Amino acid sequence: MPPKSTHNEMTLKHKVELIKNSEGYNDVDLLIWEWFQRARSLNMLVSGTMIQEKVLEFAKQLNKPDFKASNGWLGRFKGRHNIAFSAVSGEKGYVDGDVVEDWKLKLPDTIAGYQPKDIYNKDESGCVKRALPTKTLAVHGEDCTGGKKAKERITMSLCCNMAG
Repeated sequence: MPPKSTHNEMTLKHKVELIKNSEGYNDVDLLIWEWFQRARSLNMLVSGTMIQEKVLEFAKQLNKPDFKASNGWLGRFKGRHNIAFSAVSGEKGYVDGDVVEDWKLKLPDTIAGYQPKDIYNKDESGCVKRALPTKTLAVHGEDCTGGKKAKERITMSLCCNMAG
C-alpha cells in the first residue's frame, strides 16, 4: 500500500510543475531518485519494475513522451546512484531510535564499576542447512517450483566480552 500523501509528496508534485519544460531527462532522473530515497526511508521494498513504472509516470507528468524506461536505462540509473539488489534484514527495520538513544544515556551508569573483561555482548544467529534460493530467474510463464524448504537449521550463540 503506498504511503499517504505527505509534505514530501507535495514537494515532489511541486517540483514536477517547476521542471516540466526543462530539456533532457535530468529532471526525470532527479524525481525518480528522490522518490526512491523517500520510499527506502519508509522501509518500502522497491523493485526495478516499480522504479520503471514510477519513472514513466514522472516522464508523462513532465511531458516527456519519448522517455523510455528500458532495462538499459534502469541499469544506468542504478549505476549512477549505486543501487544494488540486496537481501532485506528483518530485525534492523524494527529498531526504535528513541530506545537506542535512551540506552546510550543509561549504559555508562549501568556498567560503572565493572571491568571490561566482565562486560559481555551476546547474540544469536542461524542458518538453514542446504537451503534453496528463495528467488530465481525464469522464463516468463514458467512454473517455478523448488520442492520443500529445508528445515535443518544451525543456531549459533555468539558471545564476547568488552576486552575482546
